[in-house]
Formats: sequence, structure tokens, C-alpha cells
Amino acid sequence: MENHNLAGKLYRVCEWIMRLAYLNVLWIIFTLAGLILFGLFPSTAAMFEISRKWIEGETDLPVFTTFWRTYKKEFFKVQSLGLVLVSTGVIFFVDYHYMQSHFAVKESPFLIASMFSLIVFYLIAAMFIFPIYAYFQTNLLSYFKNALILGISYPVHSLVMAGGMVLIVVFNLRFPGFSLFLSGSLLSLWLTYIARNVFVRIAKRRNTGVKVS
Repeated sequence: MENHNLAGKLYRVCEWIMRLAYLNVLWIIFTLAGLILFGLFPSTAAMFEISRKWIEGETDLPVFTTFWRTYKKEFFKVQSLGLVLVSTGVIFFVDYHYMQSHFAVKESPFLIASMFSLIVFYLIAAMFIFPIYAYFQTNLLSYFKNALILGISYPVHSLVMAGGMVLIVVFNLRFPGFSLFLSGSLLSLWLTYIARNVFVRIAKRRNTGVKVS
């Protein structure tokens, strides 16, 4: 009986690895199909949509059909979200390196601390933004506002999210051969899983469906 249970668990693990690998390959292919710049964000939105459905128990869904349908549907809409996300990140990156080059920490502790805080808030929002996008329909400003509010309001979940992301990134850096199969898809599944726990907590607290606005 124990051997049977172990075999069943190993089969489920292998099944999930295959699912994630297939989703990751689709994510890469469709990102490249959009010349990276235009393909990255609709491909990522489609990947998070499938992660959402898997976590909700729809493990037998047609992955390619769902991915392609979401990719087409979100292709233009998600570009504005991606543009804001990338441009904000670039601004912070440039400002951070400029401050490192022109200011000493002892001379401008408040400025350095302020920049560091803004970067942390940006990273928190970035972790929640696509899970929220997969679950809710709202406007561009509300996606960022709610991502930041949820991330700050649930710091333990944010830390767990960040910790898991670090482990996944380190794993892929340590074993780069797995990046083709277990990079984006594993990250999306992890972030969606933790974010959904936050949404469920909110729903229970309100005793109703979660509504982000």
C-alpha cells in the first residue's frame, strides 16, 4: 500500500513538472513570436491565466487553446500595463545607479532610504500585479494601486512570495538547463498560489466574493 501511495505521488509530481514545462515553453515561444518587446506581457498574462485555472482545480483544461485565446484577447490591453511596469523599473534602476555614483550614504541617508523604500514598494506591486490581472477586471491605475495595497497589507505573504521567487531564480541560475522548462511557469504558479490565499482571506473577511477596485 505504501509503495502504491508513493508511486501515485511520484506520478502527480511528474505530471505537474510536465504541465509546467509545457506552459513554460509556450510562454517563451509566444514571447518570441511577439518579438519579445510586444510578446512578453500578453504571453505572461496568458501564463498567469492558466496558473489561475490550475490552482482553482481546472487541471484538465486545453492548455494551448486557453493560452492562445488569452494571448490574443490581452495582446493590446496588457501592453499599457507592461509599459508602465518596465518604464518604472528602468527609472528606478537608473536613479539608483545615479545616486550610487553621485551621493554618499552618509551624506544623503534620507534620499538613499527614500529610494530604497520606493524600490521595495515597486517590487511588492510587481509580484502581485499579474495575479490580480488574472483574477480581476479593472483599470490600469487600480491594478497598481491594489497590488501595492495588498502587498503592504499582507507582509507575510509578500515575504513568502519574495522568498519563493529567490529560490526559483537561484535554482534556475544554478541549473540553467531547467530555465527552458521551469522558470516563468513555476514563478507564475507560485505567485498566483500565494496571491490567491490573500484573495481568499479578503473574501472570508468580507463574507462575499473578492472585489478589487
